[in-house]
Amino acid sequence: MGVRIGKRLFDDGAAITEKTLVTLGDDVVLNAGSVIQCHSLEDGTFKSDYTVLGDGVVLGVAAFVHYGVTLGRGSTLGTDAFLMKGEETAPFTKWAGNPATEIQSDQLAATPVPATMPPEHITRPAWFGPRLPPASKIAQENLITTTPPDPAPIPADHPSSQDSPSCLPTAGNG
Repeated sequence: MGVRIGKRLFDDGAAITEKTLVTLGDDVVLNAGSVIQCHSLEDGTFKSDYTVLGDGVVLGVAAFVHYGVTLGRGSTLGTDAFLMKGEETAPFTKWAGNPATEIQSDQLAATPVPATMPPEHITRPAWFGPRLPPASKIAQENLITTTPPDPAPIPADHPSSQDSPSCLPTAGNG
């Protein structure tokens, strides 16, 4: 037996220690380094429980989910967040931190960008490198013709035009 998986799972390198105790819904995203661990050793006692990730749940890079957790449909656990044992998240909520706590929509630090703003006006960090032209322009500049050019004629003094192979010894070079 193993993990019970819904449709369209994206797993970018998650670790699941007890596969028989995990249920993943449809359209779940497990980012690189995320961990689902369904056990713990507490005061000399081994404890384990089921963990359920509902439909559309996203685990951020290096997120850690402990045992007995139920992430509601559409929930997001942020990068490096640690969702403690027994936690149950409401649908479509965002969680972050160690230990993870729910983040209210007014706490999100997102700067809206108008849809009409051309990409040239978006600020880019210097380390990101120069802005490239659109992919369609690159494709137009690098068009490859489907007809190869005619090969050049082989000169008469070229080794491949002689009757004997040039790699064999002949009467003057041996």
